[in-house]
Amino acid sequence: MAEISGMTNPQVNSIWLSDIHLGYKGCRAEFLLDFLERARTDVIYLVGDVVDFWAMKRHFLWPESHQAVLRKLLVEHAPHPETPLPTERDLSARLGVSRRVIRQALA
Repeated sequence: MAEISGMTNPQVNSIWLSDIHLGYKGCRAEFLLDFLERARTDVIYLVGDVVDFWAMKRHFLWPESHQAVLRKLLVEHAPHPETPLPTERDLSARLGVSRRVIRQALA
């Protein structure tokens, strides 16, 4: 795993994440996971394109690193488990899929 130079353990009030694109071959899940392991925050906002269902329709890809990021976001950083994942295009957000439903699918 490549280290992000100069990163220690930043303490911030909130982190805003967008365009993660889990399920897409170009996703840099390892770097995000490294950041999430180091950063200390009160809340994480998921504001768009967390899971790339469009890419997965063409070619299903879900490596362990993508699973680890999703688990980290939904299990360890989920103060409100019933809050829907707000994304721009994902079908799951349009249908109102909640973290609880996704957690059940991961079990």
